Amino acid sequence: MAEPVGPQPPAWARAAFVGLAVGAYAAAGAQATESLSSGEPWNWGGMLARWAGYAVLGAVLDGLTRSGVFLSPDQRDGRAVVAAALRTGELADGATPDAWRAVLVLSQLIAVLVAVAAVVENDSAPGLWALALALAAFVVVPLGWLGGRRRRVRALLAQLDAA
Repeated sequence: MAEPVGPQPPAWARAAFVGLAVGAYAAAGAQATESLSSGEPWNWGGMLARWAGYAVLGAVLDGLTRSGVFLSPDQRDGRAVVAAALRTGELADGATPDAWRAVLVLSQLIAVLVAVAAVVENDSAPGLWALALALAAFVVVPLGWLGGRRRRVRALLAQLDAA
């Protein structure tokens, strides 16, 4: 069994972290799509403006979601299952690997899209390569940092690999 979870960050810190992460992926994905579809070079100013907007939206939606405003009773039960899995280090009976991996896959696809934009429309710009690598790495890092759950998440993913 995994070690107990330590102290949790305040709700505002989690909302800010989620907002910044959501903003980064949404802004980079939107800018990469725009750059590739229009044939225009990467617009850092536009991406940063989008990031700010998406970050605020992500933080607000995270706060509302955590409050349970948008959840049906079944979804609240599902959230309780996920919270229990992270708290105890044990997957619930019938847990599906696809549901746990969807966010990781989407995040990696956005990182690949940014890398493609770096090559296709921006002459392999080093800044875009750095952004693509940061986005790819950032998928893994928050799993460990957010709430001190690194060991627990790794143990759960190992259980999924064995399933």
